[in-house]
Amino acid sequence: MPSEPAGVVEEIGTGQVGLVYKLTLAVTDFIMNNMVIRNLTIYIPALVAIPIVYRKVGARKYNLAEYFAAMIYMTSSILLFDIIISPVSFISESCYSGLEIGYSILICSISMYKAFPVGNLKKRMGYFTLYLIVSIALYLLIILGFLTLSFSSVS
Repeated sequence: MPSEPAGVVEEIGTGQVGLVYKLTLAVTDFIMNNMVIRNLTIYIPALVAIPIVYRKVGARKYNLAEYFAAMIYMTSSILLFDIIISPVSFISESCYSGLEIGYSILICSISMYKAFPVGNLKKRMGYFTLYLIVSIALYLLIILGFLTLSFSSVS
C-alpha cells in the first residue's frame, strides 16, 4: 500500500479525513516538492522583466507565451546542466553553486542577445545589467509582499 505524502493527517479526532482533503494535500505536496514546477515559478519574475527592459529593442515582437516557452527551454537546459555537474557537489558545494549560477547567467545572456540583438557591446551589457536589476527588484518586491503578509498575520 503506498504511503501518504508528508503532512497528510490520517484522522482528526474520531472521524476520517475526507478524500478531497487528502487529494488536495497530495497535489499540493507534489507541486511544492517538484523541482520543475518550483523552477518555473521561480523564473516568472525574470520573465516579466523582459518586456519591461527590452521594450525599445523589439520586445513587442514576441508575446508572453513565446517568452514562457523560452523560459521552459532555459529551465530544462539549466536542470540538465545541474544533473551533469552534480558529481562536482560531492567535491565542493560552493564550486557547484558557482558553476550553476554562471551557466544560468550565460544561457540567459546568450538568449537575450539572440532574441534582441543590440549591436554595440556596451549597450548590450547595459541592457542585460538593467534586466538583472529589474529582475532582482521584482523578486525583492515579491519577498517584501510575503514578509508584509506574514507580519500582518502575526499581529
